[in-house]
Amino acid sequence: MMPTLNEDGRRCKLMPSNLRPMDIKPFPDAGFLSDQMNTWAANARERHAPWIALALRLNARAMIGLYAAEPKKLEERQVLAATMFGRTVQSYQATLLLAVRGMASDARTLVRAASESAIALAGISVVDGSRSASKRRMISTPLRWSIRY
Repeated sequence: MMPTLNEDGRRCKLMPSNLRPMDIKPFPDAGFLSDQMNTWAANARERHAPWIALALRLNARAMIGLYAAEPKKLEERQVLAATMFGRTVQSYQATLLLAVRGMASDARTLVRAASESAIALAGISVVDGSRSASKRRMISTPLRWSIRY
């Protein structure tokens, strides 16, 4: 590796001398950062169109729930629930992005992260060892929005 110069002549980060930032590289050279991944992702979306459509509908509902989950007060449980729901949605979206690009093992890892966040979200609705109907409604509304499709 050798230092390269920016267009204005200043040094930039070290990189292989045969790789310029704007080069288009095939998968064997760049892996999942290859420009070929756009084509592969498009093919996966086409091949699995019904499942992708379902995933996008679920995502749309989750985004509605995410914005509806804005805490009215800065009550700790509401803020925590909104945060956990946001993490769940983010992990879900990242899972979909990785899955269509063929990164199945990393997508599975994010499924676990989304599941853990959803379990924590469900646990937040437990108040003093029992479930309070008003608290359960307040906490679970975003989750119900995301489940209905």
